[in-house]
Amino acid sequence: MSSYATHVSYTVTSKNAMHLISKHYKHILNRDNKFEIDDECGNTMLIMLAIIARDKNMYKILNKFIESEENLDAQNNIGDTALIHAVYYSNTTSSIKTVKLLIKYGANLNIKSNNGSTALMYASCNSGKTSSIETVKLLIDSGANLDLASNAGNTALMHAAYFSNTTSNIETVKLLIDSGANLDIQNNNGDTALINAAYYSNTTSSIETVKLLINSGANLNIMTNTGDTALMCSACNSRKTSSIETVKLLIDSGADLNMKNKNGMTALASACKNSNTTSSIETVKLLIDSGADLDIQNNEGETALAIACKHSNTTSSIETVKLLIDSGANLDIKTSEGLTALAFACRNSKTTSSIETVKLLIDSGANLDIQNKDGNTALGFSCDASNTTSSLETVKLLIDSGANMDIQNKDGDTALELASKCSNTTSSIETVKLLIYSGVNINLQKNYNGNTSLIYSVYNSNKKSSIETVKLLIAHGADLDAQGKSKYTALMYAATSLNNTSSFETVKLLIDAGANLDIQDNLGRTVLMHASGNSNTTSSLEAVKLLIDSGANLDIQDDQGWTALMFASYNLKSTSNIETVKLLVDSGANLNIKNNNNNICLTYLVRYSNSLDFIKTIISKNVNINHLTKINGCKKKYEDTHGNSLLHWCAIGIKENTSNISILNFLETLDIDKTLKNAAGKTYLDYLSLTTT
Repeated sequence: MSSYATHVSYTVTSKNAMHLISKHYKHILNRDNKFEIDDECGNTMLIMLAIIARDKNMYKILNKFIESEENLDAQNNIGDTALIHAVYYSNTTSSIKTVKLLIKYGANLNIKSNNGSTALMYASCNSGKTSSIETVKLLIDSGANLDLASNAGNTALMHAAYFSNTTSNIETVKLLIDSGANLDIQNNNGDTALINAAYYSNTTSSIETVKLLINSGANLNIMTNTGDTALMCSACNSRKTSSIETVKLLIDSGADLNMKNKNGMTALASACKNSNTTSSIETVKLLIDSGADLDIQNNEGETALAIACKHSNTTSSIETVKLLIDSGANLDIKTSEGLTALAFACRNSKTTSSIETVKLLIDSGANLDIQNKDGNTALGFSCDASNTTSSLETVKLLIDSGANMDIQNKDGDTALELASKCSNTTSSIETVKLLIYSGVNINLQKNYNGNTSLIYSVYNSNKKSSIETVKLLIAHGADLDAQGKSKYTALMYAATSLNNTSSFETVKLLIDAGANLDIQDNLGRTVLMHASGNSNTTSSLEAVKLLIDSGANLDIQDDQGWTALMFASYNLKSTSNIETVKLLVDSGANLNIKNNNNNICLTYLVRYSNSLDFIKTIISKNVNINHLTKINGCKKKYEDTHGNSLLHWCAIGIKENTSNISILNFLETLDIDKTLKNAAGKTYLDYLSLTTT
């Protein structure tokens, strides 16, 4: 709520005033108004005298002093005048007699202090304390403007109504109304006198004030800047600053039950959301019994039931949920995100909602299998969050109640997949176990990429999931060789994610369980190819060795004719390492297999290995040194006789800083045609000259 004129400046007190008056008494008696008083807050002698003029002697002095005062309306540093101070203190250190005197001599009734408050506002706000209703009446009768607003937009009526049970009183409110004050002016927040009175009818204001304003014709349905009405404010705070009696009064007087604020919230929705804190279940019942629409949706598409379910363990309550259900609330209305009351309750059953709420909704007939816009069901939400905001008990309750375990969301995830891939974080292995024992389809594949629960668990076995989850899935019949996205198997995902989300132990587990080592993906590549080509990044030398020792075929070729050895050799420039190449060679990989571009492993080694000793070792194994390879990028498919020799590729490697001159010098000693020109018409020396110039 906006600020009010509860007090004038505390920069001056009656004690200070007396001190300054005593100090300048001679000037005052001589009616000498030209002197300056020593007051750092800018108070004039007239202000000082007005503050303490209840004293007869001070009043006499004021009476004499005022006759020669040239500026009755001088303001101190915060904009207060002598009249404002006299009005404010008219029932304590000053007097109504002083106010009359200042008005008689022409004091401006409507001057505003720095916060925009007038004398009438101060008097109205404090008429039951430091000021008086007689002062208010005097100001009104003298022509004070009733509807001036402060900087916060508050009028005298708003001040009086807001504080009618504390510093003001209902008589002041009635006086202002009877005198013609506008009932429906809105302050900067859009509050009216009625809204404020209703909001605070159990604290600073009163229900009698609310009744008076209503009976006087105040508009019941004016909305604040946030779209709230008096009924919304009262209903939301009926157990705190307002009261259920105020809510009933507003309803009985014709307040619209179903108006929405800017967030789309009705009085019922607000009361339901806060029925365990600032509002009450009695308020909810009153609104329902009075005909409030149970199924109105807010801007997010949430009904009162959805809101109550979402907060049934915090600001709302299960009793509120039951009341709404018993009153006929629709259980299955979807929000704009496609969420139902059950989805909210399940997703938050361990935090803001509760399993009791979930059970109540299920027992009341809520549809268990409604999907949100992403295709997730209540079971999916619970499984995904069973270790955080939801619980294993919620998952069990849904399953026991008949929830479909195999529904897929828009990403193709089932409840099992959601639980499996997060079994070490937001979900749990117990959730996975429960789903398996309950008969979930363990090998159901995603509808768009074919991934299974095992694939997800394997891929995340060192991060969001766990190796225990992988073991559990395998033990219960998970298909080890199911091919998912890009026809990758679980073993491929594991072997190529070692330094990220999976682990070497997972690879070993899959192999020991009998995973097929030689299945090819959509490009014809095997797990050994993937591991060999990435042994320095996402895979490892240990994984390559394990695959070889376990019997992986070393010489399978992919769709482009590449072998594991070729991938390892080619990727020496980036993701592989020389130890992997040595391991494959020592394990018996065929050195002379050609790919579709006629390359053999030696082609890549002379270009990328940068190791003369290793080149010598390879050549000593009777590898073909005189084959020619095709040149990538040529418009025409040249015969092998128009390709690059090993000398060409070594020279190119020197240019790329991936080979060295000692390797070239060694190759020059071999029986390789040094005059050969490739399809571009260049000999190897042409590339070497490009390198050295």
